[in-house]
Amino acid sequence: GHSAFQVIILARVMTGEDHVLVMAQGIQILYQLLQSENELIQELAANNIASLAHTRAGIPAALVSVGAMDTLIELLFSPAELVRSSAATAVGYMTFNRGAMRILLTACRRKPDLFQILQDNLATGKISDVFIREWEYCLTVGLPSQSGQFMPVEHR
Repeated sequence: GHSAFQVIILARVMTGEDHVLVMAQGIQILYQLLQSENELIQELAANNIASLAHTRAGIPAALVSVGAMDTLIELLFSPAELVRSSAATAVGYMTFNRGAMRILLTACRRKPDLFQILQDNLATGKISDVFIREWEYCLTVGLPSQSGQFMPVEHR
């Protein structure tokens, strides 16, 4: 996991078209590690993704394209506290990417407890204010969840 992280960081100093290929391989390796059955590997991969997501432009979009958001969201339900915390931090930083934010909004509408789980596990990470406003708007207007159940609407 750490070597994949270093590959992505060092790819920026490479010249020519090779750096794009090297970065893509590093992202693919991190994504594969995120899918490991080993909780320590999941935690480390999520930590690396969190670091990359808020320090490297373009990385969140690449992570979205390989499907990392869905896996990170699944890890928010891990029995391991450190995995949940690392995943929450990564998801939070990923919400600054519009595509990742849309994926999370859809997931929150499918699983209404997801937003609370994210907040409960988001220790020192950040989450996009735009995402929070959009989620609050969904709750305010009572948009139906996409699971076929309707969310309650408060009448005043």
